[in-house]
Formats: sequence, C-alpha cells, structure tokens
Amino acid sequence: MRFTNFICVVFLLATAPLFGQMSAEADTFAVVKDTTINNADTVLNYYFKEEDYKDSLDEYKRLFGQNKSVPDTLQLPFFVALSYYPELYADKIEIEGSIMSHTMQARPTKASVFKRKSKRTYKIFINNRKGVYKGIHLAKLNFNMRVGFFGHELAHLLSYKMRNGMQLIGMGFKYIFSKKYKRQLERETDMETVKRGLGYPLHETKKLILHDDAVEIPPAYRLNSKKNYMTDEEVLDAIRHMSFENTATHTELKKY
Repeated sequence: MRFTNFICVVFLLATAPLFGQMSAEADTFAVVKDTTINNADTVLNYYFKEEDYKDSLDEYKRLFGQNKSVPDTLQLPFFVALSYYPELYADKIEIEGSIMSHTMQARPTKASVFKRKSKRTYKIFINNRKGVYKGIHLAKLNFNMRVGFFGHELAHLLSYKMRNGMQLIGMGFKYIFSKKYKRQLERETDMETVKRGLGYPLHETKKLILHDDAVEIPPAYRLNSKKNYMTDEEVLDAIRHMSFENTATHTELKKY
C-alpha cells in the first residue's frame, strides 16, 4: 500500500499529458505565411468576448453541468472552454484553490488514479495566492484569457482520461526526470488546445505571460513558459496551419 501511495504522489506532482501522435507537430508544423492574421485588429476579432456568451450559461449547465463543481465567478469561462471538449461532458470535474507554483494545474484525484476511467474525479486547482509562489492573479485575466487557461487544463484532463492508472504513473515519472519529455508534453497540450478551436484564447495568455511587463510575473515563471510551452507566435502559426483563421466561428458554433 505504501508503494501505491508513493507512485500516486509522483503522478500528482507531475500532472503532464501525452499526445504521442502530435509530438512532431508541436515542433515542426508547417508555417503558412499569411500576413493578415498578424494584424492586431484581425486577431482581436477572434478573441472570445464575455457578452457573446453570458446569456448561454444556463444552457451550458443544462447540457454538461452535471458532476461539475465550479465557483460562480469562473463558471462562464470554464463552461465555454469545456464546450470544446465533448469527451469530458460527463466527467466529474471540481475546481478549487490551492497553494502551488503555477496559475492553474489539472490532475485526477489521488483516489481516482486506479479507478475505471468513467469513475474518476478530476480537479483543476487554481493558485490561491497564499503561498510563496503566486502565479498570475486571476483578476489580471480577461474573459478570453480565462477561457485559454481552462482550455489548456482541459486538454490535460482529456489526456489523463485516455490512460489507465499505470500509464498515468509512467507519465509522471518521465515528466519529473526528463526535461525533454516535459517540454514535449506541455507543447503538445498547447497544440491540442489550438486543435480544439481555442487557439486565440491561448494566444492571448501567451502574450500576457511572455510580453506584458505591466503584470507581475515572476522571472522564473516567464522563463519556464519560454522553455517548455509554445510561444504566442507559434500559436498563431499553428492556427494558420490548421486554417482556424477562416473557420473561427466559435460564437455561432458554441453559443446557445
């Protein structure tokens, strides 16, 4: 039993996903040069706006709000992001505050690691800013950025759902002991977020983390993002590559 607890803890510390089929895409996707998407006004047009979705919250909760525990102030961006992950509609997901070094972190609960996939409980932790590491204050994130953060964490949960307990433990060990593996997994999670149609929310989070000096972001946090995640420019390149600049009709597709 002690060994089981140990390997569960290892995984919970790691919390990294694996999208093996996308490993090449995350670093070598083709770049289609299209200057229009780099125009600031064009990109802004695709950012998610709260007013486009606020009247849809009740319908979101009716359709896939079962087994979800989400603070009232975060429900709309969470459910908008979740609407792009139909595989997670029926899963039990809880959001709560925690002391951590990140802004958000997703993982199955310790007791769920070896349960059947349909019986697991997943948690998305949000930095409660009570520890040494504060993460990015949610008050500094607009609606589009919050959708982007949740989109990335839900991509993690989707990866966990695809794997059994021993596979999750293996992922945890590799994430802890291999810097190359960690970078690959985080970039693949970003890529999955873009593939789901949440590239523009993700793009704005990257701009904030990497370039916004007006927001208090620890140097180590920013350095980790540069080393292990896609940059804002890489996100735009991925969006171009997958033609989301021509099909980004999220308000029609996901608004109820």
